[in-house]
Amino acid sequence: MVDPRCTGSLPVLRLAIFGDRDQDDLPASCVLPQPDRHLEVADRRQAEIQQDDIRPMVKGALVSIPAVGKLTAPLMAIDLPELGRLDDKQIASLAGVAPHPDESGKYRGRACIRGDQPRGRAKLSMAAFNARKYIPVIGAFFARLVARGKTFKQAMTACMRKLLVPMNTPVARGQAWHPSHAT
Repeated sequence: MVDPRCTGSLPVLRLAIFGDRDQDDLPASCVLPQPDRHLEVADRRQAEIQQDDIRPMVKGALVSIPAVGKLTAPLMAIDLPELGRLDDKQIASLAGVAPHPDESGKYRGRACIRGDQPRGRAKLSMAAFNARKYIPVIGAFFARLVARGKTFKQAMTACMRKLLVPMNTPVARGQAWHPSHAT
């Protein structure tokens, strides 16, 4: 079994290879015996990702959104490759920001978020945090939720879902983001 601290993105792998990061805090299974060979593999994999013809289009559509930065956009394209290919409910469920009610018969439980894209959800939360400031519709939505007594995490999760829909639309259409998408 691979140690979860060993897995991650290519920059983390490069840090471990170059030694910019202390290898003392990494488990022995993460220390690479032949760093040059692993670096070549990482470079080839990164070149394949950059040559993919879909991701630049996705990255361009995502960068046009005010809350999504130049670093977040390619990472979102990598961590949520289904972005633009699924409808709004499906992508929200896949990203782990859609509420799933806990109901059975007459029992009505709380709705909780579920999904297995934690890395994509982490990047989406950073974009939603910025969206409160740069997209007025989402900022007002967040303020309304907090005024109604929702916790910060509940309000941010709702903003994440509200941001994911306008992220999905321009990617699906191959267009740049427009403020009318954020309604």
